[in-house]
Formats: sequence, structure tokens, C-alpha cells
Amino acid sequence: MKKAIQLFTLFCLSVVSMCGCAQTEATPLCRVVTSVDISCQQEDVLISRHYTNMEKMENVLLYLRLLKPGRKPQTDPEELDADVYEITVSLSDGEKKTYRQKDHRYLAEGDRPWQTIDPEQAAGLYWLMRQQPSDSV
Repeated sequence: MKKAIQLFTLFCLSVVSMCGCAQTEATPLCRVVTSVDISCQQEDVLISRHYTNMEKMENVLLYLRLLKPGRKPQTDPEELDADVYEITVSLSDGEKKTYRQKDHRYLAEGDRPWQTIDPEQAAGLYWLMRQQPSDSV
């Protein structure tokens, strides 16, 4: 009986000591936006903005939330000759989300298909870029 207790104790100690050997990758508790980049090619001029200021990033994120993409467009936005804005949101875990806006009427998130958006609301992006200069790098 004494030998069985010793073997059981040895077994328990070896199981407990092996539990600390496993490597686990720490997952972040939350992700936060670290920067926002906006670029637009208008005729021969490239307009770009880089934001790291919290208030400026919040303004762009609020703009994106208020767009409320709707239905699939009746015409193919790829065939239109219009300005394309590209918004890249960088997150603290290294992930990047990209949004494309075309002709103040269409929005696509990443590789998803184009969706219609309200032109009056969408015109706010150009105004936002004019009002908020890039942050220094």
C-alpha cells in the first residue's frame, strides 16, 4: 500500500511539473486602432493622409460607421471613371482593414463586393481630409 501511495504521489508531481511546459501565445485582451491611412488619386494629384492622433482617427471611424452600406449597385462601379478613396485601418494586433470608396456612391470592405452608400454622407470623406492634415510621422 505504501508503494502505491508513493507511485501515485510521483505520478501527480510529474503531471503538475509538465503543465508548466506548454507554450501558449498570449492573445491580446482587446484590439485598438493604431493608425488610419487615407489615399485618393484625383486626376494627376495623389492626396494622402496618415493619422495617429486619437481624435482624428475617431473622426474617420465615425465616418465609416455612419455610411451604412446598402444594396448591391445596379451598375458595376469598376467600370466608372471616378475617384477612388482607400482607407486603411491598422490595428494593434497587426491586422489591417481596408475600405474602398468610389464616386461618393459605392463602398467595398476588403475583397467584398461594392455596396451603395448615400452620396451626401460619402462626400464627408473629402471634407474630413481637407479639415484634418496628416499627423507628423
